[in-house]
Amino acid sequence: MSHDCPSMNIDFRSVPLFNDLSDEQVELFLKAMQRRRLPAGHVLFEQGSVPDCFFLLVEGAVSVRDEDGERFLVRAVTPVGELSVFTNEERRLAAVVTEPSEVMFLPRAELQQLLQTNGELAFGLMRGLLRLAGRKIGRDRRRLREMRANIVTTQKAMKRMQEFLLEGEDNPLHAALFEELDALVEQNKRWHYLVEPSRLVRTQVRVDSNVLLRVIALSNEWLHLEANPACEFVPGKDWSGVLLLEERELPVSGTVDSVTATEVVIFLDELIPEYEQDLSVHLSRAQMLDVVL
Repeated sequence: MSHDCPSMNIDFRSVPLFNDLSDEQVELFLKAMQRRRLPAGHVLFEQGSVPDCFFLLVEGAVSVRDEDGERFLVRAVTPVGELSVFTNEERRLAAVVTEPSEVMFLPRAELQQLLQTNGELAFGLMRGLLRLAGRKIGRDRRRLREMRANIVTTQKAMKRMQEFLLEGEDNPLHAALFEELDALVEQNKRWHYLVEPSRLVRTQVRVDSNVLLRVIALSNEWLHLEANPACEFVPGKDWSGVLLLEERELPVSGTVDSVTATEVVIFLDELIPEYEQDLSVHLSRAQMLDVVL
């Protein structure tokens, strides 16, 4: 099926999100959308913003970016940022038009109304969205397996080098190299990896002012908090608070490492063994939400 646009004939059946929709349902969805020409440099949405619109790129290209630059370039015909619109999760990346382009768009409020009044359309879109998300997760898991394999190989190689240093003649250079390798081996252990808790698993911090701050990422060493104008954080200063988990509350302390307009990073002091165990259980539970069984 195709849908006529000015100066173009687009096959919307090529859009994977629409695979489970009938021709009539695709037509219904497209008729609800508006069309707009956009110049190069136009920002579709910012990283960290709340999604307010469904975008379908029908001509041109869009750069998907984070703070380090372009992650990839998407070309028509394709939805842009569709998962965030349906889940209402904040945008993880930014999207910027790179050449004169055309998009079809539907404000989120109108999208919700359309889906509420057309159950079969909603079901088909959600099924397509879940299939796409599942495939993305599968590809991510494959890449993670490759990364873990590389880490294991590197860990073993560094331990062998440590053994060679211990067997060799003792000198200041050997000692320095051994300590450096030991630090790298310890850092690569899974316990030190940052976990991004899902909003479905309560993970917050209560500070002295009794303000609750959302935890963006967490490990046994690092705590990333969502910045709040009501709380002052000074890099290099000592800090303490209460980590609120679903299972219990844990007093934590550390040193403020860095502060931006959106995030506060804290290097944590070592926890007592009992608290370490509780935190480990919580992080494992949070990580399970990233696994499709």
